[in-house]
Amino acid sequence: MTPNLRHPQLFLDDRWVADAHRVQRVWHEARWYPEPVLRPTEPWENHQIALFGSVVRDAGFAGWRMYYITYNPPNPPLVCLAESDDGIQWRKPRLGLYEWNGRRDNNIVFMTRRDNDGATLAYDPETEYPYLLYYYMRGSEAADGRCPPGIHVARSRDGLHFEAVEAPVLSGCGDRNNVMLRRVNGKVVLICRDGNMMREPGSRTIWISASDDGLRFSTPELVLGRDLLDAPLVEYYGMSAFPYGGMYLGLLEYWHQRPDRIEIVLGWSDDLRRWSLPPGRRPFIPAKFPWNENWNSPNSAPPIVVGDELWFYVGARSGAHHLASPHSYGVVGLATLRQDRFCSLTADALEGRVVTGPMAWPGGDLLVTASTTRYLDSHPGMGGGQMRIDVLDADGLPVDGFSGEAAALCQGNRPSRYSGQNTPIRWAEKGLDALRGRTIRLRFLYRDAHLYAFRASQ
Repeated sequence: MTPNLRHPQLFLDDRWVADAHRVQRVWHEARWYPEPVLRPTEPWENHQIALFGSVVRDAGFAGWRMYYITYNPPNPPLVCLAESDDGIQWRKPRLGLYEWNGRRDNNIVFMTRRDNDGATLAYDPETEYPYLLYYYMRGSEAADGRCPPGIHVARSRDGLHFEAVEAPVLSGCGDRNNVMLRRVNGKVVLICRDGNMMREPGSRTIWISASDDGLRFSTPELVLGRDLLDAPLVEYYGMSAFPYGGMYLGLLEYWHQRPDRIEIVLGWSDDLRRWSLPPGRRPFIPAKFPWNENWNSPNSAPPIVVGDELWFYVGARSGAHHLASPHSYGVVGLATLRQDRFCSLTADALEGRVVTGPMAWPGGDLLVTASTTRYLDSHPGMGGGQMRIDVLDADGLPVDGFSGEAAALCQGNRPSRYSGQNTPIRWAEKGLDALRGRTIRLRFLYRDAHLYAFRASQ
C-alpha cells in the first residue's frame, strides 16, 4: 500500500524505520481530566451511566452530543442524550419524548421494552435517515418474541426522533458492539463479539461485519484475539476503531479477569482486519481514579480534535462484573492526547539516529511532530535537546543543500501552542517542496528528544 504522506506517518511499528541506532520506542498514555464530565444525577439513571454509546460533534447539528445508556435494573437500559458547547460542561435536555414514571421531563432519546445494550451511532448525511442507532437486544420487540438475540437498529432524520426497524440487522453475535461513525469504503462497519463467546473461558474476541445499506450485515469475521503475549486470564472485551494517519486505530477493552479490571490498549491496522498491539500491552487509557479503577470503555466515535489535542470520551466504573450499588457507580470521563503522540522513538543524552525508508516526496513542506525536551513532564520551555534532519537520496547518499552542514535544525515542541502549529522544517531558506517528485529518505539525528511523526504539508 502506497502511503499518503499528507497524513501523519506514525512510528507505531517499523514500517518507516530502515535504520535506527540508540533510540527506543516509548508508548505514551492519554492524560485523564481529573473529574468525570458526566455523572448520574437523575432518578432514571440510578447510580450508573455507561458510554456504550457515542460522543459526536459536527454531525449535522450545533455543538456536541453524547448518546449514553443507563443501568437501572430491573428496567431495561435507556438511551439518553447530553449536550455541550465545549465538551466539558454537559447538560441533560428535557426532550419530552418518552415517559418514565408517569412524566416526560427527561433526556431519554430512545427506549425498548426488552433488555438492550451498547447503543452507538452511525452518521451518513447523504441518506434519508442520516442517523442510525445500533444496539444489541436480547430477543424481539414482537409479541411472539421468537426473533433471536442480535443487533438492531433505529433510524432518525434529526438524531432525536428514532424509529426502530423490527428485524435484527445481525443475529448470532455477542452483546458488545461498536459501529464506526462514518462509512468506510462505502460500507457501514460494525465491530462486535461472537455469539458463542461463552463456550469456553478466554474466548471473548473481536469480530467485524459490514453492510452496504446499514440494514443487512455480512457474517462476522474474527479479526483480533489474544495471543501468547497475553496472560491466561486476559480477554478482548470489545473495541472501537477510527481512521487516523492513513490507517485505523483501535481502542481495545483489555479485560483482566483477576483482578477484574478493564483498561484500554491502543491497536492499529491498515485494513481493519489485521491488527497489531504494543508488545507490552501497556494501557493507553489506564485505570487511575476511584471512579474508573475497574472499568473503562471507549466511546464508539472517533476522538474529537480540539486545538492540538485529541479528546477521548470513556465510560468509567468504580466496580466491575457482578458488583451491585454503590460499587457499580458509573460515569463518563475524558482523556486527552496531543495529536500524533501515541508513541515516540526517543533518544537520551547520547545521540540517536533514525533513517526512513525511501519515499516519493509529494511536494509541500516537511512537518515533524517532535519534542526536544528530555523530560516530557517538565515545563515545555525547558528544552536542551536537539534534532538535525538530513535528506538522503534513494541510495542513502546526502542530497546537496539538505544534509551535513546544511542540515535542518528542529527544536522545541512541534507542533505546539508555544512554537506555532505546523511550523515547517527549513534547510537554510529552502523547504522540502524543492524536492517535489524525487525519491528521498529522511535521517533524524537527535539527543534528549522524542520523534512522534512526520508528514507533508497540505
